[in-house]
Amino acid sequence: MKKDLYIILSVIYLEIIYHVFTFYDANILGPILSCFAIGFILIFIKNLFSKKINKIVFYILYFILMFIYELQFIYYKMMGYVCSVASLKMAGDAATGYENIIGYVLKNWYVVLLLLLPFVILLVFNKKINFEKEINYKKLIYSLGTHIVFLLFLLIGKNDIYSSYNLYYNLPQPLMMTQKLGVLTEVRLDIQRTIFGLNEKVYPGKKIEYDDSYNILDIDFDKTTNNKKIDELNKYFKYNNATKKNEYTGIYKNKNVIFILAESLYPIAIDKELTPTLYKMTYEGFNFTNYYTPLYSKSTSDGEYMADWGILPKADNESNLKNSMNNSNPYMLVSMFNQKNYNTFAYHNYYGFFYDRKDYFKNLGFKNYKFCEDGIVKDCKMGDFFHASDEEMFKNTIDDYIKEDKFFVNYVTLSAHGVYKYDKNEVARKYYDLVKDYDYPEELKLYLSANIDLDRGLEYLVKRLEEEGKLDDTVFIITPDHYPYYLNPIGLETLNLRSDEDKTDKYNLHHSSLIIWNSKDKNVEIDNYSSIVDVLPTTLNLFGFDYDSRLLIGKDILSSDDGIVIFSDYSWLNKNGRYDALKDKFTCNKNCTVDDNYVDEVNNYVRNAFVASSLIQKHNYYKYIQK
Repeated sequence: MKKDLYIILSVIYLEIIYHVFTFYDANILGPILSCFAIGFILIFIKNLFSKKINKIVFYILYFILMFIYELQFIYYKMMGYVCSVASLKMAGDAATGYENIIGYVLKNWYVVLLLLLPFVILLVFNKKINFEKEINYKKLIYSLGTHIVFLLFLLIGKNDIYSSYNLYYNLPQPLMMTQKLGVLTEVRLDIQRTIFGLNEKVYPGKKIEYDDSYNILDIDFDKTTNNKKIDELNKYFKYNNATKKNEYTGIYKNKNVIFILAESLYPIAIDKELTPTLYKMTYEGFNFTNYYTPLYSKSTSDGEYMADWGILPKADNESNLKNSMNNSNPYMLVSMFNQKNYNTFAYHNYYGFFYDRKDYFKNLGFKNYKFCEDGIVKDCKMGDFFHASDEEMFKNTIDDYIKEDKFFVNYVTLSAHGVYKYDKNEVARKYYDLVKDYDYPEELKLYLSANIDLDRGLEYLVKRLEEEGKLDDTVFIITPDHYPYYLNPIGLETLNLRSDEDKTDKYNLHHSSLIIWNSKDKNVEIDNYSSIVDVLPTTLNLFGFDYDSRLLIGKDILSSDDGIVIFSDYSWLNKNGRYDALKDKFTCNKNCTVDDNYVDEVNNYVRNAFVASSLIQKHNYYKYIQK
């Protein structure tokens, strides 16, 4: 048994190394306790069969164990999140690029080697390990006993919102669970929940009465059904926050729309000289000074999902776009504009099968949709990575809709996607001469150059609309999907070369730009805190659509209500301060005053927002509301 002790200690070692270099804290009691049970199971398995088979089985299992820690560490460094079963299912669509992965591995080489070390030691000193057949059920009893100790540990602070107990039994929060309970516990529960699901529960808030000054509809939330989760959602949404109509309600009614989900667009790329059209749209229309695009586990597709649906993504879905495509949502922009007899168009300069977008656009109700294989860009053979030009896509599609009386156009762009390497990125090479003399790393110059392509495409759209007499009657809405994380391997501090704020800060990193621009607009500065999930209700209000603001997690940014930015790890940011869920720490802004229950109240709101978003899709809630 003494010789077997190394196996348990090595698993604990892997957990400690991962935890320290991922979360940079020493709160590792929960993760360590979680290691004992799996350690004893490994010890039991290595003596089950013949010596030869035991060796093979044990080393395969231990290699898988080590690989899980390596995978989770690199994935966190890339995405700031946990690699789930759902993430692995999307591996074919993940578009992370092997060069990008290698970049993260090289940058964190010392941690990669530290996590590899126990396996190397086992290979070198394998003769010290007993692989003879010896079925010892005491080891299973030890495993069960240590797991019971772990379960008892979960009872500490059981009633806290983000307690270990709630994470283990009730909450789908993989990152916080990994931090508090360890990699192996999260992986095991992720598999378990993927197979059997999780009984999530949403809790109603305080009773609120609304009048006609709010964006609400006459919905019977008191009607009961034979579905308990529908009834739970009814109770929750009845008293969910609604937003008031305001001076901006309906100012764009009957205007045309060009809605753009802009790949990796970031404030450092919006420049008066390099990208004058983006600059003009940013500072001559609504200027949203506290707009954020938090990165969620499925990056672009989750950003697109939040912009489309106005609710938060589920971490355990293979693809929120795919999982939602057969569900109803009467408040999506394409639905609203179809009802108003607009001709609706969707374009993306990559393959239609990617993220199932072809089926997604079709099921959402777009009357027209095209992808690279439909000829909107010159070539679908994009080499090692995405090199499709936004400028080219805009030029090849505008004639589809510019003659229409009323149109709603949805673009998903690609120019600014990584990798940012001169020999790998045809789009970035187009305007490289304009940035080549900057004293920046090559990758940053290529990123800036790639965004010039988007800007030149926008310039062309504006020119054509003006020539056609349609510019004054067209509104541009442009939101990034996320920050340019393909620049991470060269260091986040690189972003500071073109930023006035510290982009290595957890919150500042996701501080971005939302563009809502019409040629007749005057500059208006909006300092309400907001994020990509708020774009849908803001647009609905601007175009004067009738909708119930209680039914969306996002809120109208232009309303008088205070906004909130919700991050994937349940952290949040608002006018009063910032809460780091992983550290359970609230930092009050200067001159803010909040009561003792404030943080718990906001945390309850955030938890409910995630659970309600999940249940909406799981039970096709909006279809019920339409009945």
